[in-house]
Amino acid sequence: MHTTVLDLMVLNVFNINSRHGKISILKEIVWQFPEPKWINVNTNGAARGCLGLVACGGNFRGNKGKNIGSFSMFLDIHSFFFAKFVWVIYMLEHAWTMGFTRLWLKCN
Repeated sequence: MHTTVLDLMVLNVFNINSRHGKISILKEIVWQFPEPKWINVNTNGAARGCLGLVACGGNFRGNKGKNIGSFSMFLDIHSFFFAKFVWVIYMLEHAWTMGFTRLWLKCN
């Protein structure tokens, strides 16, 4: 079970005990604005099983944080590893057609 701090706080309000794994490393992750003339690209995806239905999506943000484009696609049945490479290739092609040449890519 992957829980967030907010999840645990809500459970605590209702006096519900949760069983969760021991936290090995706790990191705060903060979104950062890209440098001027750069585009920040965030991608993510989901897979249903090792060889299963796979989909992905992402968004493009300018140096002021404004959303300037998005994409999503269904990739059929593949491994998650294969899908990650397809996402990056698709994202690069999409960015090129939108005229973006300086990208800061972030994927999970």
